Amino acid sequence: MRYLPDDPWVSRPVNSGAAPLGDSIAGIVLGLLIWVPSMILFVRVLRSRS
Repeated sequence: MRYLPDDPWVSRPVNSGAAPLGDSIAGIVLGLLIWVPSMILFVRVLRSRS
């Protein structure tokens, strides 16, 4: 990777490729790990109220 030496505050990789597939899968897995228990808790709270 090459960076712009003139202005290091805005330097970026010249050839930034696509994000690896593992990042997307990790995001989905982490999202599900948060979402599923919260939905289970939400359903339990709704059932206890009725």
